[in-house]
Amino acid sequence: MTKAQGSVRSTVLNIRSVRHLCHRLGATEHELKRICNDLEKDYRSRKIYKNGKHRQIDAPVGRLRQLLHNLNRILQNLLFPHNMHGGLRGRSTFTYASGHVGKPVLVKSDLKNFFPSISSGRVYEMFVNRLGCSPDVAHYLTRLTTYKGFVPQGSPTSTVIGALVTIKLAGRLDGLAKALGGKSDIFVDDIVLSGPGYAGRLKGTVKNIIQQEGFQPNDAKTEELDAKTEQVLTGIRVNSILDVPSEKIEVVREIIRDLKNRKFGSRYISESELASVRGRIRYIIKLNRGTGLFLKRKLQASLRSTDLKK
Repeated sequence: MTKAQGSVRSTVLNIRSVRHLCHRLGATEHELKRICNDLEKDYRSRKIYKNGKHRQIDAPVGRLRQLLHNLNRILQNLLFPHNMHGGLRGRSTFTYASGHVGKPVLVKSDLKNFFPSISSGRVYEMFVNRLGCSPDVAHYLTRLTTYKGFVPQGSPTSTVIGALVTIKLAGRLDGLAKALGGKSDIFVDDIVLSGPGYAGRLKGTVKNIIQQEGFQPNDAKTEELDAKTEQVLTGIRVNSILDVPSEKIEVVREIIRDLKNRKFGSRYISESELASVRGRIRYIIKLNRGTGLFLKRKLQASLRSTDLKK
């Protein structure tokens, strides 16, 4: 087999024995069985508060996490549809947003409770029916990639498992978009369909397809955005070019104004605060270099004028 032939990606794993699976993962059969029989001790759970709601994070640790990193590398080598982006090698928020620049209408939706909605049974069926694994191999892969009956948020394999489970959904949405001369993409649980002015009439159709594929659309995040509004996808404005949403710029401006107001105060800016605002500015520079560099200079001037920690 030539190098070119060896690099061709496949749509199936085709792992037909536990021995073969262990070879691919770098584990012994005894170790694999021991880990899968007592997963509870290899997880650390916590709740975080983000975007106005609490999220359950179940993160694998130790040897289980190592095996899941190995499995993630294997799954990343599978062939994914062109319109799937989140958590996949070579795909990003930029590849997700770039196909929707300058479109008259965007229809956005969101898969509600995405990871908890993907059951162990659904993952098992995916490994058997879509990826061509034998039932015993699918059993172990399902045990490794799910926790307490569903895909956990916090595992190295969760986003790629989510992508594999939504391949059919991505295909149906892609077909719908092409029928009207538009485009559709998925980034983990975010969905967008863009096209001509009448694309907004398809909100109901998009919702029906999501439900038919076993997911629940988030009505609170389902919306139609025309070119007169600020069209934002995964934190990127797409009205005319890939750009920074005005909200993100205003947040940084507000932080810098706050630094100036500390001039006569005694509280210094912490290292974490400083790292956060600098990270925000670096992100802005990627999308809008002029605005980002302007904000960077404003930050530096504020730090000097307030004699705060640099």
